[in-house]
Amino acid sequence: VTLAGDTNGDGQLSTADATRLQAAILNKIDLDALSLLAADANGDGKNSTADITKMRAVILKKTELKW
Repeated sequence: VTLAGDTNGDGQLSTADATRLQAAILNKIDLDALSLLAADANGDGKNSTADITKMRAVILKKTELKW
């Protein structure tokens, strides 16, 4: 089981996960398939800055993940 947004696989959603996705979007790092799946925090089937925005909102407790 993978937690939505948990790109580093530590079992929780944190700023580290959003930072990893940002680095992947900028082609600075490669994420494995499971991390890419988890990175789709908004559930639209793509990895984008919208996922980072969703992750940050969840971290700040402004919304919940429904994934």
